[in-house]
Amino acid sequence: MSKQTVGRGITLALVVVVFCYVLGFYQQTDAAPRPVQKAPRAIGQPLADAVRLQTDMLQELKAIRGLLEKQNELLKQSPDHSTDKSHPAPSQRR
Repeated sequence: MSKQTVGRGITLALVVVVFCYVLGFYQQTDAAPRPVQKAPRAIGQPLADAVRLQTDMLQELKAIRGLLEKQNELLKQSPDHSTDKSHPAPSQRR
């Protein structure tokens, strides 16, 4: 082997050793850690938000029930609505 090949081999080995040494200091961290935010709570009423959500949900369900009743009335009044069994109800289809 020539001196030039040996020199390149030693240089390459030193570069690899230095590279591995530097990687030993590497850590996965954020540049600036994010602060932990706590959820806002109403003082004295910890379930106030849940009560409001439940009230909103009940109002939506009442509105849906009203719309379904109107739809059923329209279906009963329509001339296409017949009682023949040639077309099974949607719940009986498979």
